[in-house]
Amino acid sequence: MGVDVTHPHPLDDYSPSVAAVVGSMNWLAANKYISRMRSQTHRQEIIQDLEEMVRELLEDFYQSVHKLPGRILFFRDGVSETQFHKVLEKELQAICSGYSKFGGGSYKPSITFTVVQKRHHTKLFQSDDKSGRFSDENVPPGTVVDSVITYYATTITSSPTRSRRSSTVSVIDNGTT
Repeated sequence: MGVDVTHPHPLDDYSPSVAAVVGSMNWLAANKYISRMRSQTHRQEIIQDLEEMVRELLEDFYQSVHKLPGRILFFRDGVSETQFHKVLEKELQAICSGYSKFGGGSYKPSITFTVVQKRHHTKLFQSDDKSGRFSDENVPPGTVVDSVITYYATTITSSPTRSRRSSTVSVIDNGTT
C-alpha cells in the first residue's frame, strides 16, 4: 500500500486536505491497483479514515485473489521527522484495526511500515576504494544505505534536478524478514 496526504495551497486557510491509499491487487505481478481517497481536516497529516480505507482495500484484494496477504508493505510519504512517532503510533494502529475485521480477529499479517522522505538535506558521496577520496557525483539511483552513516561533512552544492531527487527511507518491520 502506498499512502500520502496532499494539502491545499499555503495561502488557503479553509480547503480540506486529501488522503489517498493505493494497494496492489495481484501480488507478485503488482500491475493492478485500486485506490481510496478521503478529504479530511485542513492540513491534517495523520490519515483520519485509514482504518476504513485499509479494510476496503483488503476486501478488494480478497475479491481479486481469493485470499488475504500474509504481509502488508506500507509506504508512507510526506512525514517530517518531528511527526514520525505520532504517525507511526496512530497509523499503525489504524492498519491493525483495519485488518482485525477479517478472520474473526485471527488474521494477523506482518507489516512493514516504511516512511519515505524526499525533501531533506542529506548528501551522500561515493568514495574511491583505491584513493579513499570522495567523488562530487551523486550516488547511483537506487543506492540503499542500510546502516549507520560513519562520516559527516558539510558541503555546499547546487540543487539536484527534480528527476534525480534523493530520498530517505525509515522502516519499521513487525514481522520476520
